[in-house]
Amino acid sequence: MKIVVIGGTGLIGSKLVAKLKQQGHDAVAASPKSGVNAVTGEGLAAVLAGADVVVDVANAPSWEPAAVLEFFERSSKNLAATEAAAAVKHHVALSIVGTERSPGDMGAADGRIVVPSALFQPIAADDVADRLAEVAMGQPLNGTIDIAGPEKAPFNEFIARRLKASGDTRLVVGDPKATYYGAPIDDTSLKPLGEARLGKTPLATWLARL
Repeated sequence: MKIVVIGGTGLIGSKLVAKLKQQGHDAVAASPKSGVNAVTGEGLAAVLAGADVVVDVANAPSWEPAAVLEFFERSSKNLAATEAAAAVKHHVALSIVGTERSPGDMGAADGRIVVPSALFQPIAADDVADRLAEVAMGQPLNGTIDIAGPEKAPFNEFIARRLKASGDTRLVVGDPKATYYGAPIDDTSLKPLGEARLGKTPLATWLARL
């Protein structure tokens, strides 16, 4: 099976490509580094020729809102058109849990880091790649599948554990009024609301690899 991974040279994409190849698939990493640009359309037709599945894990190079919007609008339109012309039957896109509910900051001041205290359920990159591989090789669902890590706790607790593991002694303060990239959040914003496919890597195991 030929599976093209848009953004295949990035953190998640490179792991996904490696896993798919290990399973015997013709996995192709497509990104500007390989001459494929979904925003401009450069190289898309050639790389999608004969593809059975496309997995889009690309990310915008800028966090500026207008730039992000333009990136995803243009890349999505180009991918949809080129995939249709190539008769690709299965498209998988990676996004963030809750992104459709709260498009949305953490700040450091006076030796403290203030972050939201809302519940959070982060997932390791390796586990993301595993779940993506499962979905890519399955039947198209025309829907959304939530994935998340095996642990759920306040956002500030995860940040505090991460900083401690790296030797950062700054105090992490959880503030229920703190925003996440400018948007207010609550316990329903950054975790699945229903059934989800969970990763297997707990934070302690992930931190031990740093």
